[in-house]
Amino acid sequence: MNQRLARLTRKVVVEEILVPVSKDRTPDFVMTRTGTTCRAFFDFPDGEVKDLQKLLGSLW
Repeated sequence: MNQRLARLTRKVVVEEILVPVSKDRTPDFVMTRTGTTCRAFFDFPDGEVKDLQKLLGSLW
């Protein structure tokens, strides 16, 4: 993890995570839910998005 990303990293406790992604398309956002609260996260570092896409692609 690079230093810039390390400064931006925060731990978030959630009950559900929705990642709208496929093997061919990176997500525009990630949704999380805790109780009745939903949050959306945008603008991911490109390298992190590609790593997530590779991981999810290996599950199919």
